[in-house]
Amino acid sequence: MKKINYKALKNKKNNKNDKVFQTLKWICLVGVGILFIELIYFGILVLSNNNKNLNVDLTQNIIETSSGYVTVGSSNFSRSKYHEKIKKEAGIVSVYSDKELVKEIKFDDYYQGVFYDLEEVSSGYIVVGSIREKEDSNKKGIIVKYDKDWNILWKDVYSELDDTVFRSLLVDGDYIYVAGSSIYDRDVIGNEDKGGAIILKYDFSGNIVFSNHFGGNKNGAFYDIVKANDLYYAVGSDTSNNALFMGLNSSLEPVVVKNYEGVNKIGFSSILSSNNSLYVTCASMEDTDNQTVEQATIIKYDYNGNVLKEVKYTKEDYSIWNKIIDYKGSFYVVGDSAIKKGKEGSILVDYIYKGIISKYSYDLNREWTKEFDYDNNDYYKSCMVYKDKIYVVGYTNSKIKELGSSKNNYASFIHKYNFNGTK
Repeated sequence: MKKINYKALKNKKNNKNDKVFQTLKWICLVGVGILFIELIYFGILVLSNNNKNLNVDLTQNIIETSSGYVTVGSSNFSRSKYHEKIKKEAGIVSVYSDKELVKEIKFDDYYQGVFYDLEEVSSGYIVVGSIREKEDSNKKGIIVKYDKDWNILWKDVYSELDDTVFRSLLVDGDYIYVAGSSIYDRDVIGNEDKGGAIILKYDFSGNIVFSNHFGGNKNGAFYDIVKANDLYYAVGSDTSNNALFMGLNSSLEPVVVKNYEGVNKIGFSSILSSNNSLYVTCASMEDTDNQTVEQATIIKYDYNGNVLKEVKYTKEDYSIWNKIIDYKGSFYVVGDSAIKKGKEGSILVDYIYKGIISKYSYDLNREWTKEFDYDNNDYYKSCMVYKDKIYVVGYTNSKIKELGSSKNNYASFIHKYNFNGTK
C-alpha cells in the first residue's frame, strides 16, 4: 500500500487556500481603489458645481387671469429685462398680456423664496409658496395678498415643524384654503402632534380661521386641493410610499379619508374634479426585473374615495404626472420621465429627465404622448388651455441657445401645443 504523505497534502491545501486568499485580497483592494477614485471624482464634481455661478429661472405653475395669464416660480433674474440679477433665489410672478411678457413681480423680502400657486380675486391676487429667512434657516410657508397693481396688501409667514411649504390654494367665497406640508428635518426624531400634511383656512384680511394637519410628520404633505360636492378634497402623501386622499368640510374636519399604497414619496401630485368623478395623479412603484420603477399614473375616484379605474404610463424607469386638466371632454396631463444614465458598473448613475404631455379620454384611454427631450434635464411642471392652445410651463438646463440655458443655467419656457399633440 502506498504511503500517504499527509504533511504534503496539508501544505498543498494551505498553498491553495493562500492563493485563493491572495486573489480575494487583490479583488477587494482593486474594488476599494475604484470606489475611492470614484468618491474623489464625485467630490470634485460637487465642489466644481458649487463653485460655479448657478443661474436659476424655475417656473412652477401657469394661471389664466382676466387680462391674460401669469406664471409663478423662482428666479435670480439673470436674464430679466425688468430687474437686475440678484445673488439669491426670489419668488417671481411673470405677467403676460396678449402673449407678451409685460411685467415681472419680484418677491425678495427674505433670503430665499419661491411661489407655487396663484389665484386672482376681485381685489387682486393671492400667491402661496415658501421662504427662507436666512441662509441656514428652514423653509416656512408664505401667503401674500397683492392688489391689482401688484402692491403687497398683507402677507403671513407660517410654520409648524422644521420645513414648511405652501403648494396649492383655493379661493371659495370669502375664504382662502391653503394646502401644503410641515415636516421634521431628516435627522430629527420627534413625535409632536402637529405637522405633516397641513391645510389652513384664511380670511381676506390674512387671519387664520381654521387649520388642521394629517399624515406622518416626516413625509406627510398636501400637493393640491379642489372643491367638489361641498367638500374640499386635498391630496398628497402620508408616509414615504403611501398616498393620502381626503375630503374635508369647511371647518377642515375630515369626512373622507383614504390611503393608496405603492407610490413614491410625493404621493398624489394633483387632483381634478370632472365627469362626476375625481381624478388624481401620482407615480406608482412597481418591482420589475429586480429593480423598482416609478410609473406616471392616473386614478379615477368617486366622491366617497372608492377607486374606479387607473391607468399607468410604463415607458421609462421613472415618470410622474405633475398636473391634470380637463378641456372639452378630454384630459391633458404633463409631467416628467427619466431613464438611468451612467457608466456600466459605476456608482455614478444619474437620471436624465424629459418633459412629457399626454391626452386621455374620460375613460382613461391614452390618445397620444409627446416628449420634450434635449441633451440634459427638461421638466414639464404645469399646463392650462388658453386661446385654443395647451400652454405648458417648465424649465430646463439643456443647452438651448434661444433660452440661454446650459448645465449651470436653468431657464424657464412656455410651450404651446395643439390638441392633436403638435408643438
